[in-house]
Amino acid sequence: MTGTYLGKKKILNLEAGFITQSKAMWTKETASPDTTYHSLNLWSAALFYDAPLNSEKGTALSTYAGYFNYDFGPGYLRYNGIMNPASSVTGPYPAGSQGNAFPMFGTGKVIYTQIGYLMRKDLLGEGNGALMPYASLMRAKYERLDKQMNVIAAGVNWLINGHANKI
Repeated sequence: MTGTYLGKKKILNLEAGFITQSKAMWTKETASPDTTYHSLNLWSAALFYDAPLNSEKGTALSTYAGYFNYDFGPGYLRYNGIMNPASSVTGPYPAGSQGNAFPMFGTGKVIYTQIGYLMRKDLLGEGNGALMPYASLMRAKYERLDKQMNVIAAGVNWLINGHANKI
């Protein structure tokens, strides 16, 4: 998914939605033979805005902000990480306790926002692509973590040939 129109269109999108499913999740106590089923209830609201700022220079702004209320059942927490060297930790789970992985999904509340700025089209010279610095923040309060978690990311996309070739 491209995530931006690179100043080609002016887009404002508002989103709100929900998912609910009974008996979607389950838990089982170690000493009990019984399985307890839990409903899955998720809802969110978000805003996406993408627009050119200066057509002559080719600059543009791309933003996204959303609120997510997740209920996967009691204590649900899923970490996400690439080649994670950490060993397991038994709860309660201190934030940042799983090596390079982080809790991406869990029962709780999440605010996510990102912003990108497409710099002028000839900044690197004619035909050398464009740069788009970006920053994002994921702020989550999952019931299984002992405190709020913040994931901050920043970087620069080099759009060599729009979305066809980029680093």
